[in-house]
Amino acid sequence: MKQLYTLSAAFTLATAALSVDAVAQNPLKGGMQYIGPAAGFYVLPIASLNSQIMQSGFSKGFDGNAMYIGLDRAKLSHVSQGKEFNAATLLTFHYLLPQTISDSSREMTLGGWNMQYDGSSFDFISSRKVVFTAGLGWTWGRTKIVSNDAAGETVYTNPYFIPMVRSELSFTLFERVTIGARAAYRHDWSKTGWRRKSGNGGDLPGTRLSGGMYGAFIAFTFGKADKEETVIDSPPPAAPGQE
Repeated sequence: MKQLYTLSAAFTLATAALSVDAVAQNPLKGGMQYIGPAAGFYVLPIASLNSQIMQSGFSKGFDGNAMYIGLDRAKLSHVSQGKEFNAATLLTFHYLLPQTISDSSREMTLGGWNMQYDGSSFDFISSRKVVFTAGLGWTWGRTKIVSNDAAGETVYTNPYFIPMVRSELSFTLFERVTIGARAAYRHDWSKTGWRRKSGNGGDLPGTRLSGGMYGAFIAFTFGKADKEETVIDSPPPAAPGQE
């Protein structure tokens, strides 16, 4: 898990650096960036997990649509390097709202966190007011289950670092407010087992965290619109005595 936190910090710093470099290196026009709160759902494929939970005596399992709240930061830049296109980057942090199920003597809680980074999306609508992007990215994080029964507390974790494809549609209102919807699909190639971090509870079935994500956000743009650089040709200095 320390490695995941290290990767999270590294990607955060890389995104900040890329935001600065893009302005310095590319002739931009109409660039914008926004940050704001988001909410939505991750679709967790936990049928086998729920089956074992209910076989052990629980009347129901966890909801596969795990709700999240979080913070999104994105940047859209118009790039002109041989070909003109709009490039988009995205960095998010999402916190899964805990779900708790219980029976007469036991209780289990499912939660976790997720981060996404996408530095290779493209905008398909040439407009500052309407943005539609699609591209590839990475998502990483950790799901966690805490089980409490007569034997005590057992903690299980399932960390992951996996690729995703995503799309986004957003509208900018009043120059500074952006509202939009986002959808993604992630494919879990990481280890699927629940790791027992503490306690003596029984094993849980492996959970491959492939699945969709969908949600909405409201964000606020900052900074002025980037302008294309204008190059002014100046006459060469006159030779001495020819002023």
